[in-house]
Amino acid sequence: MIRGIFLDIDNTLISSIEAYKFALEKISKKWKAKCTFEINFLQSFEMCKSEIKKNLPNVPTNRNRILVFKLMRDLGLLSVSVKDLLELEEDYFSFFQEHIVYQLKIYKESYQKLFDLLKKLSRDKKIVLISNESLRTQLLKLSWFFPENIPYILITSEEVGIEKPSPIIFQKALQITQLQSREVVMLGDSLGDDVLGAIQTGIQAYWIENIFGEENVIEQKIGNQIIKKFSNLNFALETLLEISNYT
Repeated sequence: MIRGIFLDIDNTLISSIEAYKFALEKISKKWKAKCTFEINFLQSFEMCKSEIKKNLPNVPTNRNRILVFKLMRDLGLLSVSVKDLLELEEDYFSFFQEHIVYQLKIYKESYQKLFDLLKKLSRDKKIVLISNESLRTQLLKLSWFFPENIPYILITSEEVGIEKPSPIIFQKALQITQLQSREVVMLGDSLGDDVLGAIQTGIQAYWIENIFGEENVIEQKIGNQIIKKFSNLNFALETLLEISNYT
């Protein structure tokens, strides 16, 4: 019997990739005059982000955007004050929020269906959101789009100290919910982080190809595992709800 649903957030519930690109494009235009190097803002940002991840491998704090902005300043790629660094971070989240609001508007009916499904499932199942991000970042995102009337537990890699696909973060979720791995299904867009990470912890996993779109599911063999790959999240949640109604 399924008693818990573990969900990834970024690119499973919302398109963070698109929001991320939008935010950086807006910032690059606003702060273009502060660039002091031959390469542009976007190139500088990606270069510094890669450097931070290299210096802080598998450390969840390497995702903090302000670290990237500070390194850009330290390397002389941006001519900004310390106060500007804080404003840059504020701009990033402001533009990120703008795009999330846009997504909710464009896919209004699909999101309404998504939230209705989660609300129904939450009546007798624990909803756990598991993310490889900082706690503050995910709290902000959830405050922008996730309904308050759907109960959930949030677990971030920053709190646990390690990222998916480490089994530690999934074990933490099982510990908090007091559920057994056989009672849980993980849904996520990342094959490596979400799906294979959950499977190595004994948790069944659904691979989510898109947030919305066609309703289709295929079984795909990855190594020794047969994995269900759903074309969209709502269809996967509908499947879980149907299974629940017959168990």
